[in-house]
Amino acid sequence: MNTKNRWLEILLIFVLFFLEGAYLVPDVNEAHYLGKAARFWNPSYAPGDFFLATPDAHGVFVWTFGWLTTIMPLSACAWTGRIVCWFAMAFFWQKLSWNVVPRQWFAVLSAGMFAFLQSYCQMAGEWVFGGMEAKTIAYVFVFWGLERITAQKWGQAWIVLGIASMFHVLVGGWTVLAALIAYFLCVLKKQIAFRWQDVWTLPIGGLLSLPGLIPSLLLNYGEFPDAVKAAERV
Repeated sequence: MNTKNRWLEILLIFVLFFLEGAYLVPDVNEAHYLGKAARFWNPSYAPGDFFLATPDAHGVFVWTFGWLTTIMPLSACAWTGRIVCWFAMAFFWQKLSWNVVPRQWFAVLSAGMFAFLQSYCQMAGEWVFGGMEAKTIAYVFVFWGLERITAQKWGQAWIVLGIASMFHVLVGGWTVLAALIAYFLCVLKKQIAFRWQDVWTLPIGGLLSLPGLIPSLLLNYGEFPDAVKAAERV
């Protein structure tokens, strides 16, 4: 595929993701994430708000993206983050799809199918295109990691998926688990050969995930067990 057609595919995929996720600002999740980011960078923001005063579970998102709240309105932050992430997703989706089916326009077709299924055929309420939050950034790295896997660059994939886990430990963590199962199934079925260079970066990915994992684990530390159970039921 020539460069012009490749970028045209990426642009069309971006448009599909835009049409799927262009909800009014702020979306439900953005009110939480961007409010948290604004409070972190400006402690005088929304004084007295109980939720914004609670500990942050997504410190990496707050540090890497939240500073934008100091230079532009929250609505502009939301749209800036959305557009950047959708374009990055489109870029890696095109490469991922081409690795699997190297035929022109199939990346656009598969992206449309993914957006449709994501919207109408799932029950988890997962945010991929909708709203600017930690999951949105994590899915950029998930798409990148899957692209590396389909290019048979497993060692690079674990590092990229570790970064996904850094932003959102559930999104990245479940992807790593699924990728590990896929890798060892491929080895057992002799579809690929086991190589140490494919797995030696796993600990690096694990270390990268710690800024996302540790704050999540600390949220319930020292709390009364009955209160934690009640909160989980709610």
